[in-house]
Amino acid sequence: MISKSLNVKCNSFKVSALLAAASVLSPVYGASFSEIHQCYANKRSAGTSIQITKGNQVLYSGAIGLANVSTGERLDQDSVLDIGSITKTYTAVAVLLLSEEKKVNLDAPLGTYVKSIPDGYKHATVAQILSHIAGFPDYLNDSRVWGLWHRDRGLDRVVKSITRRRPYQEPLNSYEYSNTGYILLGKLIEEVSGLSYREFLQQRIFKPLKLNNTYVFEQPAKHKTVGYFSDPKVPGKLYHPEKVSRTWMHAAGAISSTVADLSQFFVMLNTGKILSESSYQRMVKKAKLSDGTEVDYGLGVNINEIIGVPTIYHEGRVPGYTSWSAYFKDFGINVVGLSNNEGIHPGPATLHMVAEYTKLLPARISLAEDTATEIALLGNYQKTDGERFEIKRSGADLILVEEGGEEVIELRENNSYSHKCSGNFFTLENNGGEAVLMFTDLYRGQSTYAKRVSQQVAQAGS
Repeated sequence: MISKSLNVKCNSFKVSALLAAASVLSPVYGASFSEIHQCYANKRSAGTSIQITKGNQVLYSGAIGLANVSTGERLDQDSVLDIGSITKTYTAVAVLLLSEEKKVNLDAPLGTYVKSIPDGYKHATVAQILSHIAGFPDYLNDSRVWGLWHRDRGLDRVVKSITRRRPYQEPLNSYEYSNTGYILLGKLIEEVSGLSYREFLQQRIFKPLKLNNTYVFEQPAKHKTVGYFSDPKVPGKLYHPEKVSRTWMHAAGAISSTVADLSQFFVMLNTGKILSESSYQRMVKKAKLSDGTEVDYGLGVNINEIIGVPTIYHEGRVPGYTSWSAYFKDFGINVVGLSNNEGIHPGPATLHMVAEYTKLLPARISLAEDTATEIALLGNYQKTDGERFEIKRSGADLILVEEGGEEVIELRENNSYSHKCSGNFFTLENNGGEAVLMFTDLYRGQSTYAKRVSQQVAQAGS
C-alpha cells in the first residue's frame, strides 16, 4: 500500500550531440508548464495537482482533473490529497528535532526508547531505521496483516502485528525499504515526546510552518478528494481502491496535504528554516553499509541524480493516491505533485517541466513545409534488440515509422527528437565513427538505443 521509492540509477546526462547539424533550424521554442501538464492529465478524470518553486517564487501551480468523478468537483490547489510515503520525510524531521533537543540519540538502539517491542527490533539504531538499513522486514509483504488493515487499530496493536516476523538480517548488511521501521519511529516519537504522533507534528511542524491544510490520519470534509485506481489494460476506467485504514500507515504514510502546503514544507526544509545545518546535512547524506557501500537514501529522503543533477526526493503511493517531491539543489527548484489516481505518477510531468525550464531538454524546432532543411536524424535504424524503424520527413512533420504504424515526433535541437508529451528524448551521436541514437530517460539517464544503418536527405515538402 505504501510504495517503495524508486531506486534510480542515473548515468551521465548529455544534452549536446557530437554530430553537428549542417544547418540551423528555426524557430526554436519550448513548451509552457501548463501545456506540459495537460499532456499528463485528463480534465474529465481523476488528475494531478502540481507546484514548482524557485526560491520564494512560484513558477507554476496548477491542477487538472476531478477531485470527485461522481460529482464532477474539480481538483484545485486547495484540494487535500494523501501524500503516502512522503510522510517519511516529516517523520525523519520530527526525529531530528528531538535529536536537536538531546532527547534522542540517532546512533542509539531503538530499544533505548521503545521497550515494548520484540528483542530482534531493539538493537538497530534510530539512524539505521531512518535509512532503511536496519534489516527490518516490510509488513506490506506479510499476508497475515492483509486481512486486518481495513480496520482501525491503535498504535500498540499495529506494532504488535507488524513485528511478529523476525528481522531479515543484522543491520548494515543491505538496504531494505521498510514501512515497519517507520511505524516504529512513530512509536519512538510518541514515547519520547509524550504526545501522539499527530499532536507532535501539529505542534512542532504544521502549526509553526503555517501548514493549515496538512493533516495526519484524515482528510477533513473541506476540499476532500476521492482516490481512485486505474488499470493500464483498461484505459479510461477508474476503480475504487482497496480500503486500508490510515492507522496502519501511521508515521510511514498517513499524512494528507495540499500542493501549496507540501511545497512550503520542502522549501523551508531545504533552505534551513526547520532543522539546524548539522541536522540537515546528516539528513541529506547517503547512508553506508558495513562494507562501506553507499545507499541512495539518507534520513527520510532519497538522494541521487535525476535529469543529470543531484536531487533530494521522495515519492509515495497509498490506495487511490500517488505523490512526488524533489529538490534540485543546483537550480534551487522544488517540485511537488499529487494525484488522486493511484495509477498516475506525477513525477514524469514535473521532470518534463523542470527539464524544459532549465533547458536540459533540447528545445523543440518547428519546420517550415516549403523549406529544404537538412535533418541529420533522417534514415533507417536498428534497435539494440534488432527491431528496425525509419525517421523521415513529410512536409512540416518529422515521422517515425516502425512495425505497427507511424507517428509524428518532435524535432529538437542538437539532432534530437522526442515523442509527443514525453520529456524523454533521443539524440544522434557519433560513437567511434558510427552514428547511434542515445536514449535519455529523465529518471535513469542515458543508454544506447539504436544505430543508423542508412541515411537519407530530405527535400522541401517531401
